[in-house]
Amino acid sequence: MSKDRNLLDRLMALGEDRLEQFLQDVVNNPSVTAAFGDAAERVKQARDRAESNFKDLLSAASIPDSETLAALTDRIADLETAIVDLGPRIQALANRNEAKRGA
Repeated sequence: MSKDRNLLDRLMALGEDRLEQFLQDVVNNPSVTAAFGDAAERVKQARDRAESNFKDLLSAASIPDSETLAALTDRIADLETAIVDLGPRIQALANRNEAKRGA
């Protein structure tokens, strides 16, 4: 049993060494590196085209994109703040009006 295990360990080590050497050769190969770079560039271009097409689709369907929604959300928050600020002013005007009537 020990002999079998020792042989199996040696075969596994040999396989690991060869796999490691193969991977190093692949990584150091300029053709492979260039192919990975080209593939990454094509993926980026495809993503950009898909994003552009999606924006066009949203526009054609009259659906706002995320940038427009973010701007609208900010504008709504500003309006909510302005409305909250109007409360005390309205109350002050009402109090003054009330005071004038009483005088």
